[in-house]
Amino acid sequence: MTVKGTKARDAAAELPGKQGRRRRRLSRGAVIIGLLGVVWLLVGMSGSQYQAKLSQVETNDNTAFLPSSAESTKLSTEAERFQSLQATPGFVVFQRAG
Repeated sequence: MTVKGTKARDAAAELPGKQGRRRRRLSRGAVIIGLLGVVWLLVGMSGSQYQAKLSQVETNDNTAFLPSSAESTKLSTEAERFQSLQATPGFVVFQRAG
């Protein structure tokens, strides 16, 4: 009595150099994870070229979102006058006797 599929295994076992060797196959889950990793890398590489373009059009300035009558907008415009000055930040330390 011959079981289906055993003839191929018996023939492979009789070949010289192939005795006892069986080819291991990757599981379906490992293949899917590998393919998803490759797709993730490709999407990430294609999206990286658009990040530089995004920084050119984005605005993080509060004055762009707030009305001109807001206190923080007025302060921001006044602070711009002092930013052109070359100032070195420093600390002043006071010590009382006693």
